[in-house]
Amino acid sequence: MLDTRVQLNDATGNQVPRLALSAAQLAGHMTLRLVHDHLLRFDLRQYDLDIRSYVYQFNRNLRVIQKRQPNLLPKSLIPRWLISASGSFSLATDQFLIDIDNSQLNDVGLCREVNDRLMQVERNLLSPYVSLRDSPFRHVVVGSGTQTLQALLDHLDAFRMGGTDSDPDAFQNQLALATWTIQGCANSLAGPIWSLDNEI
Repeated sequence: MLDTRVQLNDATGNQVPRLALSAAQLAGHMTLRLVHDHLLRFDLRQYDLDIRSYVYQFNRNLRVIQKRQPNLLPKSLIPRWLISASGSFSLATDQFLIDIDNSQLNDVGLCREVNDRLMQVERNLLSPYVSLRDSPFRHVVVGSGTQTLQALLDHLDAFRMGGTDSDPDAFQNQLALATWTIQGCANSLAGPIWSLDNEI
């Protein structure tokens, strides 16, 4: 059995009490922050900038490849889907932040709804298209693995360099999944879009 106190002491260099105290203090700070602040501290604008930066790099590199080697990538590849999803996320972010600025933030129910939408965005950024077992850090912006936007750029570079690990089908799959993930985040920010449509 590997989970013993002796193994834990060996792994931590006999610092279990100090590490336990640090973990308890961190949990206490998190609890105080969640209870005290009405809105979660969540930097949507930074996510928007990061996603737009990845999409810009992707589009620029894709155009270079299509100009130099027009037959390298499949003709069915439609990069505007990713651009459109990124634009939807930007618009939804802008509108959401305007809505927050124009809201009564001392209304507990409203703050709960805002926090729910923020957490839905964060949940959607954890890609549902990869196994948690294979890729425990599934975040598409700051995570690691084939589902990330950085992995999409790396795959595009592999095409440009003529690498053996470039696969057109896998690349199209990566592009589609990244697009759906970002569009899902935009939809989460926009709120219940079907009921909004019905109200109009």
